[in-house]
Amino acid sequence: MRGIQASTRWNDMEAYVEQILSHPLLILFLSLVCMLLLFAVLKGLVKLMIVACGLVALYFGYLHF
Repeated sequence: MRGIQASTRWNDMEAYVEQILSHPLLILFLSLVCMLLLFAVLKGLVKLMIVACGLVALYFGYLHF
């Protein structure tokens, strides 16, 4: 039974992918959204790394003096 359900879900997924790929404007919009999301995630990670490096520098400064 599960094999049939998985096959049906796969066919539904293929239909969605084909529908998306048949519209160039939708492809452009979705790729723009993906790039903005990736940029936002990377920006957050860079901020987190800067704060972590600052805290490590303060900690080593505290240990040194």
